[in-house]
Order: sequence, then C-alpha cells, then structure tokens
Amino acid sequence: MNAPTLTEKQKYWLAHHQAIEKYDGTLKQYAKEHSLRLQDLYSWRSQLRQKGVVKRSSQTIKKNTLAFAKVKSVEKQDKASFHFRLGGVSIISDTFPDSAWLAAFVKGIGENQ
Repeated sequence: MNAPTLTEKQKYWLAHHQAIEKYDGTLKQYAKEHSLRLQDLYSWRSQLRQKGVVKRSSQTIKKNTLAFAKVKSVEKQDKASFHFRLGGVSIISDTFPDSAWLAAFVKGIGENQ
C-alpha cells in the first residue's frame, strides 16, 4: 500500500503531532508554548487521522483519560478540617469548600498536569 501524499501544510502539522507524542505536557500547554491555536491542533489531528497518517496513540489516550483520586475517610477530630491532596497539590482547611469551587479546582489541576 502506498503512503498518502502530503501537502507542505499537512507535513507542517504532522511534524507538530509527532512532537506532541514525545511532549511531556498537555495539548493545551504545547499549543501555548508553540503559539498555536488549540482548535487548530485538534482540527489537523482529525484531518491527518482521516488521511491515515496519524493514529490514536497510548499517550494521547492517557492524556485524555479521566483519573480518579482515592478518598480516605478520617475520623472526626476536635476541630473540623478538610484535607485534599491531588498529585503534588494539597489543601488543608478548617471548613469544607464549596462543591462548585472544588470541582473547578480539580478540573484546573487536571488540565495543568
């Protein structure tokens, strides 16, 4: 089977997608570091997949997979407190945070890892 012929523009975006496979960060971070629009990366990845030159890699799957954190219940102490740890980020508070704030915080941490 012959390899598809690519235009210069397709070669340009293919080179970015090959670099992304080796990049140790999120697609959003890569786009920012290379002054690219995130939407363009998604669009070109889709076009290159349709052409058969980009396949879904295990790293891409890993980066797009949601992860769950283990929750550990602690017996109530004299002073009410909230302890939260996700990766290298910890929060300790005397009160439980608002659930909407906590959800936004977890989402933000996930996008930056």
